[in-house]
Amino acid sequence: MGSHPILNRKKSGFTLIELMVVIAIIAVAYAIIAPRLPKLASTQRSETIKKIAYTCEAMFEHAAAKKKV
Repeated sequence: MGSHPILNRKKSGFTLIELMVVIAIIAVAYAIIAPRLPKLASTQRSETIKKIAYTCEAMFEHAAAKKKV
């Protein structure tokens, strides 16, 4: 005779403790990163504006050089 089928059953999935640990790690990572997000967005915005201004300046200089020729 074999052993009882309920006792031989393999467990699959995560336990509640494991899920809570993962959620806690994600929450801590978000708490560390979240305050920096507005600053990063502002930095990216200002860099984009500088690039656009440089491109416009180069276009105007190119157009002015063509008119002189």
